[in-house]
Amino acid sequence: MKRPSKAPAGEADPRTQRILAMRTAALAARGTDLAAEDTLTVLVCEAAGSLYGLSLSEVERVEVFARHGAAPSGHAAFLGLASVSGRVRPVLDLAGLTSGTVAADAGGYLIVPRGDRGALRVVGRPTVVEARILEEDPGRAIVIAEDEHQGRLLSLLSLAALLAQTPAAETIGA
Repeated sequence: MKRPSKAPAGEADPRTQRILAMRTAALAARGTDLAAEDTLTVLVCEAAGSLYGLSLSEVERVEVFARHGAAPSGHAAFLGLASVSGRVRPVLDLAGLTSGTVAADAGGYLIVPRGDRGALRVVGRPTVVEARILEEDPGRAIVIAEDEHQGRLLSLLSLAALLAQTPAAETIGA
């Protein structure tokens, strides 16, 4: 059975107004906290014992990388060429770009950026997580998602900058 409302038609009673005001304030405060944290959705890749985050907005897709065609290059991170959706792209190794050591394993995953630039190979399977950018160092973030990397620091990298500023990409015309 419905209780009759003591408030005039079209208005909520004072108790309901207080509850709504408290809920509104709580939601507004929670939204402010999230905006202040500067969260970012990143593709987390591990290379040479370090974690790196690539902005998901730069990534078109990730696919299995099994084989590549060899091509001459003087750059240590250049693995060769791969066909991605019918287009030939230069493939650079993340570990080679960040540490100078390319993993001997020919497999891994290919991170394909938006646009017609090259592609980036990582050996371990990348994962998508939420990370909070550190105020004191905007180039670093801490993983806040509940997964195996939770609480770890990662370096934020620009996929476009990684692929555009390498001799291999310039030589091939990526």
